[in-house]
Amino acid sequence: MVNQYGIVADVVPYNFVFRVQDDFCQVPKVSYATVTIKVVNPGVIPPTSITCIQTAPNGDLTINWNSSINPTNSFVSYRLRSLQGLDITIPDISTTSYTIPAVNAVHDFYIGVQSGCNGNIIKYSDTLKNIHLVLTNPGNGTAVLQWNTPINPQGPNMNNFVHIYREYPTNTFELIDSVPYATLQFKDTIDICSDLIGYHLVLPNYPCSYNSNYAYDTFEDMITPDIPIILGAGADTSQNGNVLITWNQNGQEDTYGYVIYTFDGNGFLFELDTVWGWQNTSYTYPDNLANGPLSYSVAAFDSCFTSSFPVTYQTSAKANINKTMILVGEIQMCEKTATFSWTPYVGRAVSDYRIWKKQNGNWEIILSTNETTAIVNVDNGESYCFYVEAVFNDGNSAFSSPSCFVVPSPGQPSFHYFELVTIHDEDVILTDYIDASVGIQAIQFERRRAFDGAFEIIATVPVTSNFTSFIDETANVNEYSLEYRTTFIDSCGGLAPNYANINRTIYLSGNSDEYNLVNSLIWNRYEGFNAGVSHYLIYRTLNGSFNAGPIAQISNLDNNQALYSYTDEIDNLISNVESNVISDYSNGAVCYRIVAVEKTGNIFGLQDSSQSNDLCLNYKSFVFIPNAFTPGGLNPIFIPVITNVSETNYSFEILNRWGDIFFSTHDILQGWDGKIDSNGKDAANDIYRYRIEFEDQNGNFHTKTGMVSLLR
Repeated sequence: MVNQYGIVADVVPYNFVFRVQDDFCQVPKVSYATVTIKVVNPGVIPPTSITCIQTAPNGDLTINWNSSINPTNSFVSYRLRSLQGLDITIPDISTTSYTIPAVNAVHDFYIGVQSGCNGNIIKYSDTLKNIHLVLTNPGNGTAVLQWNTPINPQGPNMNNFVHIYREYPTNTFELIDSVPYATLQFKDTIDICSDLIGYHLVLPNYPCSYNSNYAYDTFEDMITPDIPIILGAGADTSQNGNVLITWNQNGQEDTYGYVIYTFDGNGFLFELDTVWGWQNTSYTYPDNLANGPLSYSVAAFDSCFTSSFPVTYQTSAKANINKTMILVGEIQMCEKTATFSWTPYVGRAVSDYRIWKKQNGNWEIILSTNETTAIVNVDNGESYCFYVEAVFNDGNSAFSSPSCFVVPSPGQPSFHYFELVTIHDEDVILTDYIDASVGIQAIQFERRRAFDGAFEIIATVPVTSNFTSFIDETANVNEYSLEYRTTFIDSCGGLAPNYANINRTIYLSGNSDEYNLVNSLIWNRYEGFNAGVSHYLIYRTLNGSFNAGPIAQISNLDNNQALYSYTDEIDNLISNVESNVISDYSNGAVCYRIVAVEKTGNIFGLQDSSQSNDLCLNYKSFVFIPNAFTPGGLNPIFIPVITNVSETNYSFEILNRWGDIFFSTHDILQGWDGKIDSNGKDAANDIYRYRIEFEDQNGNFHTKTGMVSLLR
């Protein structure tokens, strides 16, 4: 056939040979040329493709393909064929599937499209297989699945995985796994005690999926659960006082639960409890780990059980016995250490032991060791909990029983009170009150320095009773108030970090008004009494010694008052008003002392008083001698007004103008009444001479002479 262009058209190439003669040459020349022409057969339809092969539950196979396009109406038929002898002609171009009943075997299918001149051309697709599943029951509690792939290599629209479905119970399908396309077998572990189980494969594909046949058999679970591996047995650190046992999740998915075993008092294993659920792999219960080491084992059981009573489940063998660790701690108070020892973990290979410390709510690992003893540092007065963690080679771990304690502070007294400081003879007596029953070694007394305000140690005094005293002979009590504090050295020789209360002495100062005979006093408040100061007592000297009773009492209405004052009018000391002789003090000085008296209610059951330094106000010697007197009149006695003189070595004489002694005395309080000592008669009105000899406060002797008129 020649087309409009003069080219032969057919379905196969044709070769044509042409002979050419050259007439212009003297010698004729003949040459040949070969031309190949491809003859086209009009109306040939390209091959279609099989999209999927599906197997129905009854075993029928349905082959699906893409519909052909017939632009020149040259389609004749589809030819569905297999290598196993199938040859089906389908004249309807719109038909895209065909079902073959009950094949139940692997067949190789391909489909052709018949078209062209008089249907003389058939174009065939690739060959594809139906997926045929073969199910084998080896009788050991497993199901073995084997199958074929539709084509190798994998088609462009096929999924990379084959999905495996299990049917149990009837008409209930569960996707149990997916395997790569090239995988051709699968083993399923039976977790159903005994029943009919079916399997079915699906290969997702576009536009439709490949399905295998449905294969069934009666299977029985004959595989007991795996023997559990205990991952750890020890303290549950999140729940104080509980034991925690953990194990691996069993490899048999039909595991129903686990049985926990421990030893009874006779050393025999018994069932402690049952944990239900395949994925539940821990057990917690209250027990005292310190009673151990405690031993545990675990077994797994599956869903298969007997119909007898009591019900017996199919159970694995017991896991290796695991024993908990018992931690024992001992405190070395003075060394500030704790020594720990623990029983080794039994049942698993231990890579190392780690010591955990809990302090102030925080956990930390403080050391790692391969030994079963350790020494750690602790602080007095701190609260701790310690655990030992056994770390196994696989990274799991278990904790020991806890060891929790408060580290005692060595020699901590139940009370410590700096009781008193008081001044005596320019020394300061300090007294500390402490609970000596806890082994206090010594009291450390400290005094504040005046030049920089820092405290310095002045004495460390051994403790022999609850009261410890020290006399500070180096203190300058007459210049300022002194502050003291105390702390103690405990039974371990350590200095306590805290001090007792501060005590502050009373510093008394003042001045004198010699003319008006008035003394002004001022002092600071006493600090240190637990109950505070009730009042202050003021004492004054009498002939060189202090009065038995105070001359005044000042109430302490305000504990925060810094300074106190008092004015003493000493003219009331005159014992002879007429003679104006002050005789209530010696050596020309009036001395004072302040005593602070504590309130009642001291929490230590004590009540004390503290005295100040002694303040002496010196007066100069003073002699005033009248120049006349009138016996029996207004001024009947002639007596010098004398202050600040010694009563010893005192002499007072009256002489007439011829030197005769009319009167003589060594009594500073005695004056002349105008009578003559030798005869007791009244002396006549006249002018007489007096002579007075005395010793002042500094030990110097003085003589005063003069004239006095006697007027009657």
